Amino acid sequence: MARSAAVGLIALLLAAPAPALAAAAARPGWSQPFRMVAASSLDVSPPQAAFSSTGATALGFGLENLDRPGASSAFAADGASATSLGRPRRVTGAEQTLALAYSGKQLVLLVGTSPSGLDCCSAVAAVKAATSGAFGTPRTLVRGLIGTTTATLVTLPGRLLGAIATQRGVWVSQSGADGHFGPARQLTDSAVLAEALDATALGGNESAVAWAASSSDPTLPGATTLPGAQSIFLATGSVQRAPRSGTAVITVAPDHWIDELALAADGRVPTVAWVESWFDASGVYRSQLQVADLRGTVHALAISSAAELASGVMFAADTKGDQVLAWKGCTVAGTCVVRAALRNRGGGFTAPQLLGPADGSQVPAAAMGPGGQPVVGWIAHGHVLAAAGGAGARRLGAAKLVANTNYAADLSLAFNPLGQALATWTQGTLAQSVIGARYQTK
Repeated sequence: MARSAAVGLIALLLAAPAPALAAAAARPGWSQPFRMVAASSLDVSPPQAAFSSTGATALGFGLENLDRPGASSAFAADGASATSLGRPRRVTGAEQTLALAYSGKQLVLLVGTSPSGLDCCSAVAAVKAATSGAFGTPRTLVRGLIGTTTATLVTLPGRLLGAIATQRGVWVSQSGADGHFGPARQLTDSAVLAEALDATALGGNESAVAWAASSSDPTLPGATTLPGAQSIFLATGSVQRAPRSGTAVITVAPDHWIDELALAADGRVPTVAWVESWFDASGVYRSQLQVADLRGTVHALAISSAAELASGVMFAADTKGDQVLAWKGCTVAGTCVVRAALRNRGGGFTAPQLLGPADGSQVPAAAMGPGGQPVVGWIAHGHVLAAAGGAGARRLGAAKLVANTNYAADLSLAFNPLGQALATWTQGTLAQSVIGARYQTK
C-alpha cells in the first residue's frame, strides 16, 4: 500500500499544481489563501520558503510515510513569485528538505539523506537547482550523523553559510564565490550533545551561529552531567571566513536547563532568546523566556512570566536591528496563548503583548519586513491568524483571520526583499496540501 501510494503521489506532483488565484492589485493586508502544492495521500512535512533579491520564491517540503519513515522524500518548487511556482521536483536520494536559500539567482538546498530504508538523517548534503529545472548532484557535507538533525542556511553577500546540528555536535560549511561549499568544519567535539541551533547574518558582512548544549553527552559512560543543555555557545564568522570555534556565552544555574533558542541580529551584535526551565522549591515545573545581547558583559532579561510555561520561541529582525519576538505561553491545564514583544534598534523590548488563544500543538511564526514592519502568525482552532505593525511599531495591531480552515498546521512566515510577507502552512487531514497567503505592507 505504501509503494502504490508513493507512486500515485509522485504522479500527482509531476502534474502542474492547482492554479493559484489571479494576482489582484497590490493593496495592504492579506490575500485570499491559495494552493501552492497539490493535495497528497502522504503527510506533508512543514513547508519553508526562500526568496531571491528580486522576489523569486522557492518552497521546500517533504512527503512522509509514517508507516515507513525510510521511504520519505524531499521536494522543492520555485518560480517568479509565490503564486507562480513550477511543478514540485523531487530531490533524488534525499529524505528531508532541511533548509533552502538563494545565493543571487541560484537556489540551494540542504537535504538529509540515509541509506535505503533507514530513517533520516545519517548525512547532510548541499544541492543546487539547475537551469533545466532539475536538481544537480548532491554534495555531502557531513556524514555519520546520529539522532535528530537540524540545519539552517544564512545568506551572506555572495556566499551561503550552512549550519548543522545533531546528537554528536555542530558543523558549519560556507560556499565560495563559485557557489561550491567547502569542507564542513566541526565546531564541537564528539562528546557535546547539541540540543538547539540557530544562525543569522550580522551587519558588516559577518555571521553568527549559536547552539545550546551540555558540556558532555550524558549518555556516554562515566558522564556526570544531568540530561539537558545548560550552556549557549556562540561562533562568529564573516564573508571571508566561516565560524571556526565556539565560546560559551551563557551558562544557566546547575538545576536549570535550556530547552530552545533563537538568534537575531541587532546590527553587528547577535541577540539570543532562549527558553529556560527548572523545578521550583515546591517541585513545580517552570519555564521562562530570556533574552540577551551577546556583547561585553552579557545580561539576561526575563521577557515572560515564570507563572506561564513558555515554548515555541520565534525571533526575527531586519538589517537595521528592529526585532520581533513571539512565543507560546501555556498553563499546566494545557490552554495556550501567543504573546509578542517588539524592539527598535538600540532600544529595549516592549512589555509582552497578548495576541490571542493558540493551539497547544502548534508554534507561532514571526517575521520582520525590510522596512521594520513586524508580523506574527499563529494557529488557533485550526484557523490561521496574524497580527502586524507598521515601520517602527511598538505594538502589533489586532488579530486578523488569514484562513478560516479548521485543519491548518506547521505555519511559517517570511518576508521577501520587496516588502511582501508569505505565510505557508499545511492543510487537511487524509489529504494534505501546502497553502499560502501573501501580506502586503502598503
